[in-house]
Amino acid sequence: MRASDKTNLGRDRATPPLLHEIIAGFLRHLQAERRASAYTLRNYEAALRNFDAFSRVHFGKPLDARSLEQVEISDFRSYLARRRADGLAAASLKVELSALRSFFRFASRRFAAHNDAIIAMRGPKLKPKLPRPVDAASADALLGLADASREAWIGARDDAIFTLLYGAGLRISEALSLMRSSAPSGDALRVFGKGGKERIVPIIPAVRAAIDGYLA
Repeated sequence: MRASDKTNLGRDRATPPLLHEIIAGFLRHLQAERRASAYTLRNYEAALRNFDAFSRVHFGKPLDARSLEQVEISDFRSYLARRRADGLAAASLKVELSALRSFFRFASRRFAAHNDAIIAMRGPKLKPKLPRPVDAASADALLGLADASREAWIGARDDAIFTLLYGAGLRISEALSLMRSSAPSGDALRVFGKGGKERIVPIIPAVRAAIDGYLA
């Protein structure tokens, strides 16, 4: 640590800055030293301003560099519960928790305001989003693009690929890796998916017709 840093640290510990002052310094740090995006700056500033406002009511006074060390895990949980009650979704709560963790790391480095509770905090679990199926109208539009190709063989190829994706549920990587020797025999197609795992895919007549049209 440089001598100037030690001098500043000693002065800060004698007259600890208030939370809103540390937040301002943290945001300047993000912008000037970390080159954070405007999106990150806006979200982090909003989260930290909200935490500052909450802490004034929750603790009955503004926090400073010393009292940041005394914030417990129950206090952080109370804050997140309050934000959830405000209508924040789980993804937004994770952003707020990320902002708090980053801020407390900064406060620990600059003001020796160590807080282990924020490290132990776990964010809300996000529900995995299920893939949304392509509706019939969108599928028809894709097939229309294939039919509009200037060269017949390209249109037939694209038609076969789109039909495999929509009608057989293949991944794009699976469809593009198929060779002529992989052409379905009967009403089933053998493909190799993630990790080289083999699976058998049922083939409906429309898919078989599109493949035959390309291979003809």
